[in-house]
Amino acid sequence: MKKIMMTLAVAFLGIITVSADNDQPINTNQLPAQAKMFLDKNFKGKKIAATTTERDWFSKEYNVIFADGSKIEFDSEGNWENIDCNRSSVPESALPAAIASYLKANYAGIKVKEIDLDFRGYDVDLENGLEIKFNKDGQFLRIDS
Repeated sequence: MKKIMMTLAVAFLGIITVSADNDQPINTNQLPAQAKMFLDKNFKGKKIAATTTERDWFSKEYNVIFADGSKIEFDSEGNWENIDCNRSSVPESALPAAIASYLKANYAGIKVKEIDLDFRGYDVDLENGLEIKFNKDGQFLRIDS
């Protein structure tokens, strides 16, 4: 029984390893319509260096990497999940309205370096090192430093 379990575990790890590195380059025109609209609205004129798609067993993800090193991750429908502009700043137009309003009122002039969205809400990293948490509706929750 132990040999069977060990064999299954090794096989499973092998499958995961093989499927984990499956980024495929694609043309920017192959992005979902929602992603293309988002890029056109918020990153118009910014030079795209690479566009890739990544599939795993349960989902598909798109990645856009800009010439300045900024990157955006989109889900299979073209909704952004992560915007990382560590050498520049996330455009205010790309932020949810409630978060943009909160940041303008409380952190005017401080750039947003990265914003993540997951099932819990938003994580916003500022250039001053603060990480601010918001719920799914964009309401302030807390500050992590």
